Amino acid sequence: MKKNLLTLTILTGICSQLDAQTFPYSNSLQTSASYNLINGSTGVSVNANVNGTQTKGVLLTPAEKDKFSGIELNGINFNTNRGFNIDFEYFQWGGSNQADGIALVLYDGTTTNPSMGAKGAGLGYTYSKGSTTSSSTSGFTNGYLAFGFDSFGNFHRVRREGNEWRNGVYNVSGSNVYDGINPQSGSSSFPELTYQGDSSNRNKASYFTIRGSSNNPKWIQNSTNSDNSRGYPLLYTVNTQVASDGTTNGVTNGASLSANDNGGHGTRKISSFNPFNIRSGVYTEDIKNAGYRKAYLQFRKGKREYYNSDRVTINEVIESYFVDVLIETNTGRNTIVKNEQFRISAKNVASRAIRNYYDPNSSNSTQASGFSTLSFSGKAPNTLKMAITGSTGLYYQNQLVRNVNIALPYSPNAMNDAYSNICNNFPTIIGHPLTNDTAYNNDEYIERYEGTPTTSATDLKEMTHTVSTPSIDYIDTSSFSFMTMNSTGEYEKVTPNQYLYTIPGVGTFQYIYQENGINLSPQNAYIVFTPISSGAALNNTFNMHYTIKNKPNMSVNGQALGDEEYRSAISTITVTTGSSNCSKPYIITNKNVTNSL
Repeated sequence: MKKNLLTLTILTGICSQLDAQTFPYSNSLQTSASYNLINGSTGVSVNANVNGTQTKGVLLTPAEKDKFSGIELNGINFNTNRGFNIDFEYFQWGGSNQADGIALVLYDGTTTNPSMGAKGAGLGYTYSKGSTTSSSTSGFTNGYLAFGFDSFGNFHRVRREGNEWRNGVYNVSGSNVYDGINPQSGSSSFPELTYQGDSSNRNKASYFTIRGSSNNPKWIQNSTNSDNSRGYPLLYTVNTQVASDGTTNGVTNGASLSANDNGGHGTRKISSFNPFNIRSGVYTEDIKNAGYRKAYLQFRKGKREYYNSDRVTINEVIESYFVDVLIETNTGRNTIVKNEQFRISAKNVASRAIRNYYDPNSSNSTQASGFSTLSFSGKAPNTLKMAITGSTGLYYQNQLVRNVNIALPYSPNAMNDAYSNICNNFPTIIGHPLTNDTAYNNDEYIERYEGTPTTSATDLKEMTHTVSTPSIDYIDTSSFSFMTMNSTGEYEKVTPNQYLYTIPGVGTFQYIYQENGINLSPQNAYIVFTPISSGAALNNTFNMHYTIKNKPNMSVNGQALGDEEYRSAISTITVTTGSSNCSKPYIITNKNVTNSL
């Protein structure tokens, strides 16, 4: 059975410090040499034994109070002129009242020796103002964006306590979301945003949140450092436990920073997913387990064209990043962010690439005079680095990350597979791994709307778009390669034969893409499992990994999408042995007679 992945894809360019052959990048996070600990961290552990369970990956926080750590990937520094895809597995389990969360952080690539942001609800990214200098904490050094997996529900909220205040969503009344400016009392039409402090509603505290850059970013102001003491505005948040049909009368389950520069947030009715808990609840290595979580972030670079009512005359073109976020559980893929636009620059009015937001000046700011108006620009630094942070506070949980993959935009989408009850005694076809995979034949991305950049989302009239659509037909079946982990924890192609993968004491797996000199279609390529002569153990579950490429072709923007640098991120195949399907052995003859690529 094919399983979908949670994906975070950010589209930027080839790494400026690594050559093109470095992509895709895959890091298991299963060795201490695979990361650097970020300043201010309380410490992490690798492959820890947690209450009798042997884990694989970096344990950012144990289930203990006030833990606070972050890691950065060694030597990874990306140019932002094209984009990239990021995916990783994460787990949050155990502890007391499931706090707080983890964040994937992107920060200016020229930054050396970064420091963590605020602990607890800040997830190691935001700033925290206090009544004294000693009680204040700067945000993550030169932060650009953070993607928070918040199981307690405070990362998106305004904080207005004596020794902790910062911007965010404050309250909801009617159809507006307030940021602490003239907050209104009374019943809320958005109760999902109030659940985070009520222990009787813990199941509702499940948020995915995006926060923006530090104040006056160095890459815009040409300064030595950003103002890390303020900024980091809330850009987007969604409660993943609350369903909405997206209609006018549908349930409100999210909020985002308004695009019309008024400094406020607007409610959202996000309907592109089935409700699920952002928190895994368990640690598992089984993609069929209900607690399996994998996140994909997709950050595409493109443009949005705004047309007059004649739908011929363009009145504005805005260069933008378009962000998708997907989370994979055992039941499938959930799109919790879809084509969210971060404006970079406008054709006619540059200021329209800026969005204002309110930032509190003190812990008791309740009126407009108590807030400063700051601005967020979607413009990215020339290069980016990546970190993953995690924190706990009064409440706590175990939080672990592993298997980070980074690929270029428009590399194939290789999805997880799970096969059960595979014969343990003689050769058997276990399945067709490419069935739910897709690839690309171009890299164009243009959205077109009737309206203006200040037209509300509900009033924009959608026109035709030019967006690359992936298809299984664009997969190069001969490019398949099993992957293996090296001594530094990074994955690389199996050699000398990329189509053969052996698990000692279990058996050998062979990928078949050609029969009698004729290439099979992606739908028909398959894997054969040959167990050891004594037979593999029954009910034994194990994982293997593979990657694929697009067919050779040249993209609209001049990129060779079939090159090795566009190889997919790693996908996992989970196999469980059994005995009920052992009726007839499979004989391998005259397969894959050409040389491997």
